[in-house]
Amino acid sequence: MRKSTKQMILGLVLFVTGAIIIPTIFCISVALYLLNNEPLAKFVIPGQTVVTIEEQGRYYLWNDYQTILNGRTYSSSEELLDELEISLLENKTGNKVEFTPNQSMTSSAGDSHKNSIGYFEIDTPAIYILTISGEFSSRVVSFEKSLFDLCNKLNTPVIFSVTILAHLVAFIFTIAGIINFVKARKNIRNRTPDGPD
Repeated sequence: MRKSTKQMILGLVLFVTGAIIIPTIFCISVALYLLNNEPLAKFVIPGQTVVTIEEQGRYYLWNDYQTILNGRTYSSSEELLDELEISLLENKTGNKVEFTPNQSMTSSAGDSHKNSIGYFEIDTPAIYILTISGEFSSRVVSFEKSLFDLCNKLNTPVIFSVTILAHLVAFIFTIAGIINFVKARKNIRNRTPDGPD
């Protein structure tokens, strides 16, 4: 096999790896996480629950406005209530974790739909008491680790850097292969003796 052909094949393999294989593995990992991930807590509010947090990171509180809990279907408004009083206390020390409102995200899976209420930044793994109170009709909320923590675990910047590098190297090999192929063709023509006049 000619050098030019090998270079073009290698360029194609690197391009396919960077454009298809790496992003596909990343997307499958995220999809499996979303399908198999169970929230740390899912409960009816007004109410209180105990959550055991084993890893530091960002944890979101969600408004599950269409969902099923304990065999019962809940359907409430997407709009969040101003009357919500939210607190997360470390069980042993009573230290309160600051809550940051953030209603920018939505999530759907089958017949379940939810939007974000906000998040807590947890620095210390421990047992916490999550309390949500106020004057409103019963609705369901859930509490889970941020998807962005998964992206950090998967080293998203590294994945995209490798993808870009694979494209760049693929481009270089492909161009080098084409140049060598053209040169080889020219050399063959130059070596071919002219026929009789």
